[in-house]
Amino acid sequence: MLRDRSFITRNDRHLAPYQRLLDMRMEESSRLLQETDHRITQIGEQVGYPAPLQFSAFFRSRQGSSPTTYRAMKNLNCR
Repeated sequence: MLRDRSFITRNDRHLAPYQRLLDMRMEESSRLLQETDHRITQIGEQVGYPAPLQFSAFFRSRQGSSPTTYRAMKNLNCR
């Protein structure tokens, strides 16, 4: 889904294309962490980060927690 960047242009929030790409990666990775039991490495690859450490660093910088912690917290909130 996120591999084709040609569709990303400035949107109504006036974000630069790269910023919009990062937002889309964050939204999709958060959704996948909540709704699937895919491994963290698989989710990272699906949203465009082939290196697990790069994905974890990206996620932590945007979300404030690691992907593993985020998933555990969301799973506790759903119960």
